[in-house]
Amino acid sequence: MRAPAADRGISLLAELLEAIVAGDGAADTLAMLMSRTVELIDVSSAGIIVADPRWGLRILAASDERADMADLFQAHHGEGPAAEAVERGGPLAADLRGADDRWPRFGPAARALGYTHVLALPIRLDGQAVGALSLFRGADGRPWGEAEEVPGQVMADLAAITLAQERPGRRAERLAERLAGMLNDRGTIEQAKGALAAHLHCSPEDAYILLAEVAREEHCSVADVAVRVLAGDDGAIAGARRRLSERRRTATEG
Repeated sequence: MRAPAADRGISLLAELLEAIVAGDGAADTLAMLMSRTVELIDVSSAGIIVADPRWGLRILAASDERADMADLFQAHHGEGPAAEAVERGGPLAADLRGADDRWPRFGPAARALGYTHVLALPIRLDGQAVGALSLFRGADGRPWGEAEEVPGQVMADLAAITLAQERPGRRAERLAERLAGMLNDRGTIEQAKGALAAHLHCSPEDAYILLAEVAREEHCSVADVAVRVLAGDDGAIAGARRRLSERRRTATEG
């Protein structure tokens, strides 16, 4: 008999594969991948950085605001475990409590966010590392081992599959186009999160959950809902407000 954790892992992987095969929006699939990574593996947060052929390291997805900020430091300064994992094409585990000489800007910034351990795993296309999945842990986390590296690399490979839905001959060109589109979507979503959080007096994390719930309800992408929120669409905002009221009522009753 399989353990409940194994059944849950299979269920999560099946959900991710279904989204990939169904051709769901890459930005939505990668956002789901990050949240499921945190759920499947014993980590605090997760994020994806890619090497944009035109603009260098860019943030593509993150499980939460802290991971987003940590990856922002890696991308902006071009240093950190993910940056090195892309360069060397292999995994890299790091204890940030003794890494200031190696990463003088990223190390202190990551610790200020509450992270002390990072495991970076390469995202490969055609045998070449085009990005990295970063797994973050706080001070209470144990050292990295196969229990994290093996499923973590599976998640990195699923990210690669999401990015690689093109013919090999056009992959580099289409990858750049796909990254540009996803980064544009991500910027729109970030703006909508802030606007919705201010409008509904909730946190940015809750605002993203509301955007995702409205998107699922209306069978569209999170980016589509974000565009409507920024345009002042009453239906999208009302849907988010209703979802928030339901969540608060459930929390009160619980």
